[in-house]
Amino acid sequence: MDIKTYQVQRVVNKKNYRRIESQLKKLPFVELARIDKTKGILHLELKEKPVGFEESILKVINRYEKKAIITEDISQELYRKVLFLKDLDCAHCADKIEKEAKNTFNYEKLTVDFATSRFIIETKDKELFDNINDEVKKIVKKIDPHAEVMDQEEGKRIVQEEESLNIGTKGIILFIAGFALVVLAEVFRLTFKDSIFNDNKLIFFFIYLISFGLVGYPVIIKSVKNLFSGQIFDENFLMTIAGIAAFTISYYEEAVFIMIFYQIGDLLQSRAVNHSRRSIQELLSIESRNANVIINGEITPVDVDGVLVGDIIVVKTGEIIPLDGTIQSGKTYLDTKAITGESKYTSVKTGDTVYSGSINMGPVIEVSVTKIHRESTVSKILDLVENANSSKSKTENFITRFARYYTPIVVALAFFIGLIWPIIYHFVFGKDVNFTNSVHTAMVFLVISCPCALVISIPLGFFGGIGSASKQGILVKGSNYLEALHNVETVVFDKTGTLTKGEFGITEVEAIASTTTPEEIKQLIAYAEYYSSHPIGMSIVENFGKDNIFKEIIEDFSEYSGRGVRATINGDRILVGNARLMTENKIDFIPVEKPGVVSYVARNKVYLGYAVIGDKIREEAAAVIQKLRKQGINKVALLTGDNKTVGDYVANALDIDIVYSDLLPDQKVEKFNELIEKDEKKRGRTIYVGDGVNDAPVISKADVGIAMGATGSDAAIALADVVIMSDNLEKINTAIDIARFTRRVVTQNIVFSIAVKVIFLLVSLIGSITTWQAIFADVGVSLIAILNASRIIRRYRIKNQKEKLGISSNTEE
Repeated sequence: MDIKTYQVQRVVNKKNYRRIESQLKKLPFVELARIDKTKGILHLELKEKPVGFEESILKVINRYEKKAIITEDISQELYRKVLFLKDLDCAHCADKIEKEAKNTFNYEKLTVDFATSRFIIETKDKELFDNINDEVKKIVKKIDPHAEVMDQEEGKRIVQEEESLNIGTKGIILFIAGFALVVLAEVFRLTFKDSIFNDNKLIFFFIYLISFGLVGYPVIIKSVKNLFSGQIFDENFLMTIAGIAAFTISYYEEAVFIMIFYQIGDLLQSRAVNHSRRSIQELLSIESRNANVIINGEITPVDVDGVLVGDIIVVKTGEIIPLDGTIQSGKTYLDTKAITGESKYTSVKTGDTVYSGSINMGPVIEVSVTKIHRESTVSKILDLVENANSSKSKTENFITRFARYYTPIVVALAFFIGLIWPIIYHFVFGKDVNFTNSVHTAMVFLVISCPCALVISIPLGFFGGIGSASKQGILVKGSNYLEALHNVETVVFDKTGTLTKGEFGITEVEAIASTTTPEEIKQLIAYAEYYSSHPIGMSIVENFGKDNIFKEIIEDFSEYSGRGVRATINGDRILVGNARLMTENKIDFIPVEKPGVVSYVARNKVYLGYAVIGDKIREEAAAVIQKLRKQGINKVALLTGDNKTVGDYVANALDIDIVYSDLLPDQKVEKFNELIEKDEKKRGRTIYVGDGVNDAPVISKADVGIAMGATGSDAAIALADVVIMSDNLEKINTAIDIARFTRRVVTQNIVFSIAVKVIFLLVSLIGSITTWQAIFADVGVSLIAILNASRIIRRYRIKNQKEKLGISSNTEE
């Protein structure tokens, strides 16, 4: 969804704004259109941006305002606010709040995330930003009166510390009193069957009516409030009407038990939702809100928002590093699993870069801050994950639309069955319908009419998948991308830095002379390159280990640009370089063709052998591609800027189907488009995996663009649809696993919820269903669906715990 904001100028009659809004909404590429009549700002949400879309927009405006023009609002100042909606227990209400807010506010981005109870808005309207709390309260009070608007930090504390129950203390007392009254009445009725009291139905009517009022007090009050705010399809209102209908046909017990079972089910449902929300918060609890800053020689706790670049912070053993920086003093080990998903410690020392969210597992270190809080790695990760639900999947959008029509249709059917059908049947067939049975069937329809099982469990399921992925070091920018990952057919890889390490090293050694060995050739190359300033030479020395080289035995070092090096090592004259260097020094050697840079080695004018120096293929690359095949990926391709020899070598080594070599960045886009166009039968998605450095054009073309090794890389985080924070290719398989499991759970919930409701509705028409059985079809199904959705979080939490304990875990199902 693209959001565009325009300034509408030269408008003569502002009354035309409403007509313009109405006509703009009819354009096929427009999802939402709204004009701020006081400021003349047009806000659009576009499904797509076809060629000439702005001309089409202006054409609509000019129908009513001939001289009007539009200019894109490019104001740079953007204000962001996150609010917490306490006791937001209705996913349908969350959707209504979002829709109302979008029709009311000027915004760049706006979403109401039911899974985390958050209202998120980004706006350029300073006045709105300053008054956003009060403005949001007005909307929330109108739609969900018992929900409370508060700041995000207070909301986080409530999620972590409180068990929010919708019924409240007063409601619990009244519920117990009402339940006790109906139990006593039933006991008395069964014990004294022949008493005069038992024959007086009026007495029982009032006893059950009082019990109904006590047990259902919170529901009835909410339904009355919702009635006055126009929310007639709210579940509370529907349950109240169903109870009243039961009284009209003398089903007193059922009326009370509708409320009893609904309240119990709603309580369990609320606990399940709250548990899921806390689990999601736990998945994202990688942020430290305080930093120990050295001020005038003393350690002072400071809120992270108050820490500046250049400040020195102290991080003790077991503490989370609060901000990105470089180590000023100290040496330690960091647990970076929270940001990379890798279960291993990283050794760091003075001068090394450290990222927020890492845990210090060793001695105390002092860190010089290099980024303020909002620009630090952990802040960007949390912001990305928490905003992921603003990009909703097709399934979520379908369920939202389904919920808008399902409830009114079922309520209309209930009204028809209970009141209209008996009248029609009487006049058409001349017979009377059993009015009690008709009303009872209508009651069942009313009870089953709310789609809570879907509108609650589906967002929780997708956000659970996104949260679980983030715990694995995989940042998915929206449930639409998570859904796309479940149906991948083609995977296209970049080579350098993705399938390979992006580091030069010796990949092959051949000893030609009988007086030497491959190990000695490796050693001679490392010693000869010790003083080299060339990137390849420096990489070889680093891989061999500088500490393993005795530089005292190296003398007379010379470097020949574009050819190689010469040095005296332990008294022997060593030459390491290309064929040209060998020829110049009249060395008798046999040239070879290999994928990579071939370095020939000679000692005292005698040719010893050669080594192939190239970009090393990642150890896990072959296994990852093999698993992709097992996951049903039909085609794996490689796009590289390297020459054909290198490209073919990597493709053959990793069993890659298609390889294109010698490509510039724009040529990669052409070849990528060719790959897609060639496969006419393609039904699945295509993903592109790169390191995010020079892959921007291709990543933007893919159904899902994945950037690898993005820790600390602002460009990669901003660019890709999925960001893998480590260099581990296995995370691609993990991302697909999570996406498929999430999709499987979501599909289970959809099929189960709709099937149960349809079956109960049909059976109620041709048979007999009690109202408490109908309650199960509503609240019981919702509870089961929510618990099923929470399996996504539990599954990967258990996997994390097993990995931490060193236990092998298999998450494939």
